[in-house]
Amino acid sequence: MSSHALDPSLLADIKTYEDSLAFVHSLTKLETALFSLKTSTVQKLDEHLTHTQKQAIIDYCQKRNIDIDNTETFREFIVSLRESIETIPRVSVTLAFTPRSNFVDEVSQWFLTNYKKKVIIDIDVSPWIGGGALFLFNGSHCDHSLKTLLGEYTKRALQEKDPLILNNEYV
Repeated sequence: MSSHALDPSLLADIKTYEDSLAFVHSLTKLETALFSLKTSTVQKLDEHLTHTQKQAIIDYCQKRNIDIDNTETFREFIVSLRESIETIPRVSVTLAFTPRSNFVDEVSQWFLTNYKKKVIIDIDVSPWIGGGALFLFNGSHCDHSLKTLLGEYTKRALQEKDPLILNNEYV
């Protein structure tokens, strides 16, 4: 696998696991289409990728002298890019709500700033957590859910024999 394929310009639109699956799927279809003689490579890019993805690939290839019209060379690049995407670390995030794109952008940027690496965010929506979030990354689990926070508060209150909890005024 070539290291050039992890260039940030090629991965800018990929933030979630679904984004990565869709892009890998598009690259696979593009790779298959490369051997069709009916259309040009640029037409194949138009057919299988978003405008932003297409432009990022064309710009990247031009800067690095990768001939997109040389089927075998371009295919090797596409395979390398696809393999690179599949190696990006994944962060599992469980939320009580379906996040908007700006939320995903902020989480993605936080990992880039704090861990200095691109991550793929795998989002699961589970209302049972009440609020907050659960994170799983590099084998570490962080539970910042409202359900857990309230459970810990109730447990502490019961241990301290808090009269409000014991009289069921807050439970």
